[in-house]
Amino acid sequence: MQTSSRVPPKRNPETQKTFTQQFYLQILLPVLLFSIILLGLGVLASVSGTQGGINHTAVWAHISTIFMVILLFIAGLAAFAILLLGIYALAWLLSRLPEYSYIAQLYLQLFGRHIHTLADKSISPFIMIRSVWAGILSVFNQKTSQDDLSGKR
Repeated sequence: MQTSSRVPPKRNPETQKTFTQQFYLQILLPVLLFSIILLGLGVLASVSGTQGGINHTAVWAHISTIFMVILLFIAGLAAFAILLLGIYALAWLLSRLPEYSYIAQLYLQLFGRHIHTLADKSISPFIMIRSVWAGILSVFNQKTSQDDLSGKR
């Protein structure tokens, strides 16, 4: 097994210092603060639920529901923003490449027509069997209905 003789380049100390500061301020500090807040809320919920014989479960259930709705609202806004970005990108693309989009549209229509033809061919034996069966049943139903009208059974 051959090992690589490539040695990674030395890091710039100034860049490394800036990276470390950004890591502590932008990643580690918010995660720790959020964790401490959630831990404090959990301790507060467990302690306040037993004081004075008053049950605050419903209050905390409402608070947690509000937090879940806020998270769902943020996720919905993000999905809406992605949808708007996609619409804008497609409009920009169609304005820049009209002839290519027309060619692509023609190919998609051709492909759709082929799929439709294959679907029709695959279902035609079943339709034929059903129509023959319906014809046979209608002949027998007419025979029995004529017998009922004439009084025969």
